[in-house]
Amino acid sequence: LLAVMGFIVIHAPITVYIGSHFPQATLIIKAWKELFIGLALILLLVQLIQSGKLRAFVRWPLIIVLLIYCALHIFMIGIYPQGVQATLAGLLIDLRYCLDFIAMAALLFLYPHYKMPFIRVGVVGACIVVSFAAIELALPRDTLTYLGYGDATIQPYMTVDKNLDYIRYNSTLRGPNPLGAYALIVLTAVATFFTVNRNRLGRYKRRYVIGAGVLGVLSIVALWVSYSRSAVIGAVAAILVLVAAISHKVSPRNRRIVIACVLVLMAGGLFAVK
Repeated sequence: LLAVMGFIVIHAPITVYIGSHFPQATLIIKAWKELFIGLALILLLVQLIQSGKLRAFVRWPLIIVLLIYCALHIFMIGIYPQGVQATLAGLLIDLRYCLDFIAMAALLFLYPHYKMPFIRVGVVGACIVVSFAAIELALPRDTLTYLGYGDATIQPYMTVDKNLDYIRYNSTLRGPNPLGAYALIVLTAVATFFTVNRNRLGRYKRRYVIGAGVLGVLSIVALWVSYSRSAVIGAVAAILVLVAAISHKVSPRNRRIVIACVLVLMAGGLFAVK
């Protein structure tokens, strides 16, 4: 699971490069993460049963919702049969995020000491993605073609309304929209870090605080160069949730100021990506 979390953010250029040289192995190369997650789920299920913790784990409300979501997909197979290949592909695409979340939740439920390794791997991955997104601004827009990007694999870049003045970059992900979605997650995580620790930032080493700030700025850059309207709306929604979560600790006057700023940012972001 650590391997999946670490390599998922850079697997697109690696798999495109390998697939362009070994096309016969393209399917296996693309499915490596699903195979790892499936193996992890089997091992974790065995461990949950052997430790007698399975019942406690599946009682978590979020796990219940995810299991119901997975069961709904299985139920729909009988109502709308699409053939074996299409069904397996659809299940794989729709459920891989849920199954990965369940696997990681089960791992941390059984082995809480793995929390910090996952955080470290996540931070390193975030630094790679948003940093390369910023670097792409200084590179030729077709740089990724040297790795095998193109019409047969992944477009090295996209545009806004076919206007070359507005290039939508991929970074190390599979497209501008995944980049925007990833950038908003990083931005939300950084904003949460500063919000939760706003009164005790001094306990952290200065380089960590500065690094978190730089990561937040780079995530904004990555969000911007993705030109993903859905990601901008998602970022605003995430900030609103964050504001609501801490609103009981903020004075009414400051709360109104924060909400006003969020609304201004939302309006400006929507106007900019229109």
